[in-house]
Amino acid sequence: MMNSTPFYRQPALLWGLGAILLLGVLIGLYYEDLYLLYLAAAQPEMGIPPSAVMDALVSLGFAFIAPMLVSAPFFMLVSQFVLPVNTPEERQQVSQYFGSTAGPVIFVRNGQLVGSKAEKDRSLKTAGVILVDNVSAIVLRTDTQFTRAEGPGVVFTRPGEYIAETLDLRIQERALENVFGFTRDGISVGVEVRVTFCLDNGRRNIVTTGHAANVPAFIFNPESAYKAVYGRAYRDRVSSEWDQLPPLVAADVWRELLIQRDFESLFRIDDSAFALLGDLQSQIENRLMGWSTENQTREFQLLTERGIRVLSVRLGKLQLPPDVVKKRIAQLKEIWSAQAKQAASDIHPVTKLARDEGRQLGQTQILRTITERLSHQLGREEKPSHIVSAAMLIEKTRDLLNDLGWSDAIVGDIRKALDNMEIWVKGMGDNDFRRPQ
Repeated sequence: MMNSTPFYRQPALLWGLGAILLLGVLIGLYYEDLYLLYLAAAQPEMGIPPSAVMDALVSLGFAFIAPMLVSAPFFMLVSQFVLPVNTPEERQQVSQYFGSTAGPVIFVRNGQLVGSKAEKDRSLKTAGVILVDNVSAIVLRTDTQFTRAEGPGVVFTRPGEYIAETLDLRIQERALENVFGFTRDGISVGVEVRVTFCLDNGRRNIVTTGHAANVPAFIFNPESAYKAVYGRAYRDRVSSEWDQLPPLVAADVWRELLIQRDFESLFRIDDSAFALLGDLQSQIENRLMGWSTENQTREFQLLTERGIRVLSVRLGKLQLPPDVVKKRIAQLKEIWSAQAKQAASDIHPVTKLARDEGRQLGQTQILRTITERLSHQLGREEKPSHIVSAAMLIEKTRDLLNDLGWSDAIVGDIRKALDNMEIWVKGMGDNDFRRPQ
């Protein structure tokens, strides 16, 4: 890449002119000492006293040599108080950078490279220094390989080394709107998927504890920074940023979980939309955060390989087809009407007492019918397993629903409970769960 900076603004030229000017000033100030030394060397017959020659040498030594000897320790001492450098090597690099013809000073703030386009282009190849604020990190590379990852502080680059990516160490939140999926019975459901995450620092705490001075609030882990930059995906020759991955993974898990359920099993008639979203978002969180099983999920492994830790998942802005919304409103009207009639009848104590007694009698009869087959086996001193017992109860309850003549809303609510119970029973370890014949 050709340097577009005019020659009269090149750092080497400016440093050279400055050195010539400084040398001219020193020669003007110490002209007499220099001339005396010249005469002592070129015309020894003049008999210049040795003491005068020695005084001239000492004077010139303080003028030319002493500053060069003191400059490096001076810069190392001062940099300790005015720059975020912590090690002797960093202080030595400050001295070397100041006394060289190195490249620009680059600033990284809030995970972004700060500067004009010309400054950013100039920083691609020229060695220089990068000031990284307390919430940022960078990954450096050459034309052939990634070289290193650096966190908050002062970073000195080498020739041919430039910034491959800047990273934000703060907690991030990204959202995908209008994420649609289908239930098992083909009904479209849309939500907004919002994920909170950060670069994995390799520790339990996200931020540092205590109030130590000059200590960054966010812990930097070079390995996670490498993974986030090196593991980025490419599609249609366009690379995706590392912070775009978590919501995409969460959206895939949402669609996968949604298609495993019937629409009616998502809601109870008295549930709000948030009950559905809370149930599924908890499952998505478990998958992305690795809490669901003893074995790590593939989503958790994928995010870990990219250096990302998910902190929470939120689902919102539920979207349903208009005809489904109308049907649900009708169901709510039905249940609210029944509740209103019941509340009105509760005013008369005799009516309420009779209804309570009838309800208890009905519940007793239903329980006897559901447990009849299981009680018969227990009476023959048979001991069916928990899996078989649960299957008997579920199947008998399903048969009973067809004979009670209840409303579709109530039957749907009970069927949802039975479906959830069957899923739970299958998860108890019997992969060959079958309904009894």
